[in-house]
Amino acid sequence: MRTLHHKLLHDLASHRAQYLAIALVIAIGIAAQVASGGLLVSLQEARSDFYVAQRFADLFAPLKRAPDSAAAGIAALPGVHEIQPRVLAAGIISDSRLSEPGSVLLVSWPADGLNGVDLSEGRSPSAGVAEIVVSSAFAEAWRLHPGDRLRMIVNGRVIDPVIVGAGDSPEFVYSMAPGDLLPDYRRHTVAWMEHRELAALAGLEGAFNDLTVTLAPGAAAGDVISALDRRLAAYGATGAYGRDQQLSDRFIENEFDELEVHTTVVPFIFLGSAAFLLHLVLTRRVRREREIIGMLKAFGYGNIAIGTHYLLLGLAIYAIGAAAGVALGLWLGNLLAGLYVDFFRFPGFHFAVDPAKSAAGLLVAAAAVASGTLAGLASAVRLPPAEAMRPPAPPLYHRVLSLPPAIRHRIGLAERMIIRHLAHGPVRTALTVTGLAVACGLVAFSGFQRDAIDYMTRFHFELQDRSDLALTFVEPTSGRSVHELLREPGVLSVEPVRNVAVTLRRGHASYRTALESWPVPSRMRQLLDRDELPVELPVTGMLLSSQLARILGVRPGDALRVEVMEGRRQRFDLTVAGLLDDYLGVGAYLRIDQLHHLLDEQDAVSGALLTVQASQRPAMQARLAQLPRVAGVSRRDLRVESFNETFGQSLLIVAFVFLVIAGTLAFAMVFNAARTVFDERRRELATMRVLGMTRSETGYILVAELALITLLAVPLGLALGYGLAAVLARAMQSELFRLPVILEPESYVRATLTLFAAAALSMAWAAWDLARLDVKEALSARD
Repeated sequence: MRTLHHKLLHDLASHRAQYLAIALVIAIGIAAQVASGGLLVSLQEARSDFYVAQRFADLFAPLKRAPDSAAAGIAALPGVHEIQPRVLAAGIISDSRLSEPGSVLLVSWPADGLNGVDLSEGRSPSAGVAEIVVSSAFAEAWRLHPGDRLRMIVNGRVIDPVIVGAGDSPEFVYSMAPGDLLPDYRRHTVAWMEHRELAALAGLEGAFNDLTVTLAPGAAAGDVISALDRRLAAYGATGAYGRDQQLSDRFIENEFDELEVHTTVVPFIFLGSAAFLLHLVLTRRVRREREIIGMLKAFGYGNIAIGTHYLLLGLAIYAIGAAAGVALGLWLGNLLAGLYVDFFRFPGFHFAVDPAKSAAGLLVAAAAVASGTLAGLASAVRLPPAEAMRPPAPPLYHRVLSLPPAIRHRIGLAERMIIRHLAHGPVRTALTVTGLAVACGLVAFSGFQRDAIDYMTRFHFELQDRSDLALTFVEPTSGRSVHELLREPGVLSVEPVRNVAVTLRRGHASYRTALESWPVPSRMRQLLDRDELPVELPVTGMLLSSQLARILGVRPGDALRVEVMEGRRQRFDLTVAGLLDDYLGVGAYLRIDQLHHLLDEQDAVSGALLTVQASQRPAMQARLAQLPRVAGVSRRDLRVESFNETFGQSLLIVAFVFLVIAGTLAFAMVFNAARTVFDERRRELATMRVLGMTRSETGYILVAELALITLLAVPLGLALGYGLAAVLARAMQSELFRLPVILEPESYVRATLTLFAAAALSMAWAAWDLARLDVKEALSARD
């Protein structure tokens, strides 16, 4: 066995560049597993610790107004462990630090600790004075510290509370302004104020308008929700709900689901590529070492010993890749943790390797390497020694690819030799092309998420929403308020919006959402299908998001039970007139006049969309923010800007890291292909030199063959990149968003150029080896 061990070391040293390239692919797959698996577990543990430490509630029950005396009866309901009555009040931030008005949600300070606040700075607010604690993200964005004041308008009153602290609550890890679909940490904050101070400010002395509940051990959430709804119906409740429908927790779960997909899909792609490479390289290596294997068998080495030798070769490559992959995974995990900490503000969150997931990843990688190695050994163990020691019979060349005469007469001898060599080894050529196509596809795929989110932003904020300002009222108000806005200077047009909170039911399935309505025709709100064609609101019935239809199990023509969760809490049936393949959220849409009829109201509106002269938009936004009934005013252009500020930079960093990883994989696969082609044709190229061909002529044959293989791989690789994007988009579908399968031309160009660049470097390396080729040694070598 010492002979085989020496051979193993010799093989590793003599082909170190090629094997290191394979080890690099393995390292990337393991690094992706270590980083994403550790990040997911670290986030889940940090969230769990945060929820427990701050006693995150199980149920939430918004309502209109209930006297404090009602709390005792609610606390006595079966299944209720603890309650916290509180006050919530929406306001407008009108501070000179902000270039435009922002929004604030004031919440009673949790004196009893339920839905507590983890203070990163300062102290809790005191009674008898106007003091607040703001969210830490908002404080960091504007560099606010204890002692600063923040001017805001709440319930028609201008106040300047003193900031006494900054912190985070599990209830508002994600917090969004009224009417927004994404968090905006620069223009929206949650602020906690002492309960009695906030109640007086909101006009709710001796009352509360929101309730959080923890469940007793063994209590069924559904039963307690039903009891809460019955008890709070007289107080204008809009329906209790659990954590699964709490907005912030749903966002977090969606992000965790997305990360789970990355933990599974991305390492699988890279490790599959590594197994494919090893199979390709070792199959060809075994074929080239056919005579050596025959000699080893003749000297008494059995199939097990020879198989173990080549398996150890694959495992040695794996060991190098595994060590590098763990180190790379630690670096990548800490890098991503630094990005995620801006979104998941969990105190004490830091990246830590998950031993179970990492061990599983290493085992999967080892299995992939072993499978690729053993697949390459299948032919080696079949041959008897006498047959193996004979050189393989030269291939019988005959016409397998008939070129048109016009082409055949135009190409030279070298081109015919290249085409003949590729055509007479179709399986070998197909495998090489497939390997390069995988590399090209991964580079194209690396830009998918950025391209998809850019398109979603344009689709929603430019194509569907054509307004300049979006106005949201604290409560539904008369339509006259909307028409009065036309008198404001710079206002070009105004359209009303009426949204109402509902629960949609179909059998045992139910979903809390909002019926959204606007007039038809509308110049500022236009639903589009995925081909960007307009979709009109039906005359009767409603349009339903396809994702919501799947959740409820309905199709066009089915009827849904609609339970209104505000006002007079009407109940009625509404037919699903059609489905809409949208990207953000899930919703139900109908005409505003139909909703007015169903709710038996005249012209109530929840908000308005406005088009305003560009020069008047900032001033108009500031004036609207001063109105007492306004809960929020947002500018479409600033929403896009905020999204890019909040998420765009991090997405670019993640996309760049993935591009570097994919580009590295591309080079490794192209380099292996180039080395394999050179090793296979070493003796043939040497023979050409003996027959009188120059170095440049033989170099042209080698380089041109690699170039042709690369060209063949590009279209297949681009199609593969699109297919990977489609698979990931399908795996990441959720209630909050569905990624469109979009790859912009820049992604295709980047993938093509990356593959060509990797091919050029590999060709240069191969040409350099060819220039140093010892013809006599190449013709006499058995290895």
